[in-house]
Amino acid sequence: MAGLCRNLHPHFSTIVHVPLILLCTLPSPTIAATNINNPSVTEKSSVDRQALLSFKLQLSNDPLGALASWRNGSANFCNWQGITCSKKHTNRVIALDLRSKGLVGQIALSVSNLSFLTTIDLSDNHLHSAIPDAIGGLKRLRKLNLSMNSLDGMIPAALSSLSSLEEISLWNNLLTGEIPSNLSRCSNLKFIHFSSNKLQGRIPPWIGTLPALQVLNLSGNNFVGNIPDSLGTTPSLTFVNLGQNYLTGGIPHNITNSQYLQYLVLPYNSLSGRIPPELFNSSSLLVLDLKRNNFTGVIPSVNTVSSPLFSLTLSDNSLSGSIPISLANFSSLSHFTLILQANRFEGPIPASLVNASSLEVLDLGLNSFHRFIPRLGTLTMLKELDIGVNHLEKQDWSSLFYLTNCSNLVKLLLDDNKFSKIGLPLGVFSLLSLLCILRFYPSFLTSIACHLDLDL
Repeated sequence: MAGLCRNLHPHFSTIVHVPLILLCTLPSPTIAATNINNPSVTEKSSVDRQALLSFKLQLSNDPLGALASWRNGSANFCNWQGITCSKKHTNRVIALDLRSKGLVGQIALSVSNLSFLTTIDLSDNHLHSAIPDAIGGLKRLRKLNLSMNSLDGMIPAALSSLSSLEEISLWNNLLTGEIPSNLSRCSNLKFIHFSSNKLQGRIPPWIGTLPALQVLNLSGNNFVGNIPDSLGTTPSLTFVNLGQNYLTGGIPHNITNSQYLQYLVLPYNSLSGRIPPELFNSSSLLVLDLKRNNFTGVIPSVNTVSSPLFSLTLSDNSLSGSIPISLANFSSLSHFTLILQANRFEGPIPASLVNASSLEVLDLGLNSFHRFIPRLGTLTMLKELDIGVNHLEKQDWSSLFYLTNCSNLVKLLLDDNKFSKIGLPLGVFSLLSLLCILRFYPSFLTSIACHLDLDL
């Protein structure tokens, strides 16, 4: 037919112009047969429409009206709020994003019929009951975020079928049980965030062997046992937070030598032993938080001036010895925080700290430091200074006079030392209008607008 239309004589085509156009544009028998034998685009998309409407029916409250447009007779569901459809596959839903909508109810089983989904984000709602096993049937799913809800039960083992999954975020729910062992099949996982649940058991060793893992956050659960030796064997790892559990033992060798690790956060556990010196000489580590554990020994020396560490928190351990002079090697870093409170440190506060010009928080309280306070007036970025409850001695108050240069200071704790009660420089009182927490001797104070935490 197409050939006939092309080969007609020009004069003849002029005479029968309109009829031939209609004839030549009719579908060929082959095309017509194809449309009859295969499901239409409309039929396929109706599955997604019905799945979304069923999802809505499982919700008991939509206080913000986020699903007001979700009606059977409404326009193309690809325009419904929270829905993204594929550009390649017409009218197939690839993303369901209803975060922070105040939704109340359960996650409908029908979500598994959205077979083209790559992203589910239902975080920060009021969803309850268990996570449906049916989600494990979404073979294209790459991101699953159900955090900040009230979901309970166990993490479904069926999620191990999500071979394309890269991110799974279930934090701040009521999930119980252990991490399913068969999740190890999700070899593309880059991001695991299960914090603030009621998960228990041991941290499975396979987590440390996931080849693409970058972020692991299991904090605020009931995990016990040692940190797996395998953690840190994959070079992609950048963030580890295992805080607020019941972990014991030491810090594994592999994690201390992890090439790109930037955040190691392990507070509020029962970890013990000495702090590995490799952590203080890492070329990548930015934040090290080991507070509220049972670490012993001394702070390792810093052998490299190129360490990017800007936050060091070792408070509430059983560390001893003196502060290494080399800690001042961090002086070029911005927003530097040094928290060594509640240990067994002794000796003088190193004068080299005056070179840490970007230091913002210096907390040395509840130790056994003695002798004098260095002239810390060079620390113009300093916001918090705690040297209370030590054995610092009677001295010339001129060293405190230099604190008048610290115009950002909002917290100053000097209580329970061996200072003289006379001779406080009047210049220090110029700071009082800025201080929100001051703990010293009440006989020095006249009137302060902010809250005072006085040691009487």
